[in-house]
Amino acid sequence: GHHWRACLMSLPPLASGPLIAVIEDSAPLRENLLLSLTASGKIAWGCASAEAFYREYIVRPPNIVLVDLGLPGEAGISVIEHLRQIPALGIIVVTARGSDDSIRSASAAGADHYFIKPVNLTKLLGAIDALWRRVSLSTQSVTARPWILDLLGASLTPPDRAAIPLSAGEIALLTGLSNGVGQVTSKDQL
Repeated sequence: GHHWRACLMSLPPLASGPLIAVIEDSAPLRENLLLSLTASGKIAWGCASAEAFYREYIVRPPNIVLVDLGLPGEAGISVIEHLRQIPALGIIVVTARGSDDSIRSASAAGADHYFIKPVNLTKLLGAIDALWRRVSLSTQSVTARPWILDLLGASLTPPDRAAIPLSAGEIALLTGLSNGVGQVTSKDQL
């Protein structure tokens, strides 16, 4: 079947930099964009729909996503709204829709850049590099700050948010997991 070809990854020699995902339902456009990115030394994978993207995201979370607005199934604007919930992720719209309304709604949904097809590759690569500098800086500052589990105060504090109150069961679960860091914990143990 064609399902295994829904997501393709291309690896350039000695790549360093962001992992880029392309959500584009037109196979020729998607392949073209992936080839161009790879030829420019980027690592990229592509999907034909939002649904295929979400499945692949779990295995290979990208740093930057190129989203077409006119997708089959879930619409591009909805994808952008979902992805905006992820801190330190760059979102670039690549679409044939050039109306002011489309640009405004993509921006409101949380897109970082907006490109109208046919895309100028030099400008797109410039936007990717600028976005990657911003994204990689913000991930470094987040990973430098740890999550804090406060057993007495019964709370968990993420690096970039306020403390989350925990129930006794949640504390027991987190304590069990933190005692076995790097090991597989069975359902029975939990």
